[in-house]
Amino acid sequence: MLTDNVARYLSDFLEQVSTQTNSLENAEFLFVVDSSPGDSGQIIEPWFEG
Repeated sequence: MLTDNVARYLSDFLEQVSTQTNSLENAEFLFVVDSSPGDSGQIIEPWFEG
């Protein structure tokens, strides 16, 4: 998922992923956080840390 200018949607997206009834054990997530402006990195990082 490219994260350029999507910070306002990320919290809702990650919440929806977290509430899935299917196991995420075999799921892969790839977030591309480059040097674009925004808070995407600060939103995504804690989600992975649990």
